[in-house]
Amino acid sequence: MVREPSEFVNSQYGMPALGHLWRGKLSRNDPTVDFAASGPIIFWQEACSLPGSEHLGVGKRLLERYEWWRMEPAPESVGPHWNPDDYLQPYAVVIPGQCRIVYFTTGSKGWWWQGVQVKGLEGAQGYRAFWLDPITGGEHDLGGVRPDGDGVWRAPLPPVFQDWVLVVENEK
Repeated sequence: MVREPSEFVNSQYGMPALGHLWRGKLSRNDPTVDFAASGPIIFWQEACSLPGSEHLGVGKRLLERYEWWRMEPAPESVGPHWNPDDYLQPYAVVIPGQCRIVYFTTGSKGWWWQGVQVKGLEGAQGYRAFWLDPITGGEHDLGGVRPDGDGVWRAPLPPVFQDWVLVVENEK
């Protein structure tokens, strides 16, 4: 179960942690954060104007639509999915009764060439899906989703090769 939105937006779930935003050092004299092993010093006043801060806002707006605190990791609900040998494959979470959210990184091209299967969908339940561009926040509506007899739906490829978030919502 996810306790904070930041737990979803971190490397454990496949999304960049945007470390400079989380390590908000107030000034060069601020002793609260040790930057010795974490790269260049960028203070929060600068970091909040970097493109990553806008991308973080895209993720926040997505999570605010749902009961994010009920998210559960669900690697089995997407294929292919991350594993210890290829952690750059898609990462999935499910919010029971609401949606599945899957993050796709361009770090592994396997999903792009193989296609994406969303698994464990109930045939009697209706679904709606869209690709979310994590850079711009733009949505590419995929319309209604009907899984096959095994509860599997093959998602169409996103418009361009980049990182994407696939959202499959339960119809209300």
